[in-house]
Amino acid sequence: MKKTFLTKIKNNLPKFKTPHLTRDEIKLNLCGLNLFVKRETTLEVPTELSVIIPRVEYDQQKIIMSSITIVIAPRHPLAEKESSSPALHQLPPTKVKNKSLFNSK
Repeated sequence: MKKTFLTKIKNNLPKFKTPHLTRDEIKLNLCGLNLFVKRETTLEVPTELSVIIPRVEYDQQKIIMSSITIVIAPRHPLAEKESSSPALHQLPPTKVKNKSLFNSK
């Protein structure tokens, strides 16, 4: 099968990488309180989406909600390692000469 002129041009053009699209969406309805968060990004950094609702109390007369939190945060590079508690790089101890403010010799 003979290649056409357009096929030859198409095969020689540089391949463009389509951007990675990440979509995060939260729809939350708590006793009449509506929260909506939507985010679309092409960043390569993975993110974590969290919803924290520590306490909701309700009865016939009142509704108490405390500290509802929605977080979209980039994942820390150390979180990519297999270890659950990564060791942080520490500098070796150095000697420090202490000088007293009262005895200036």
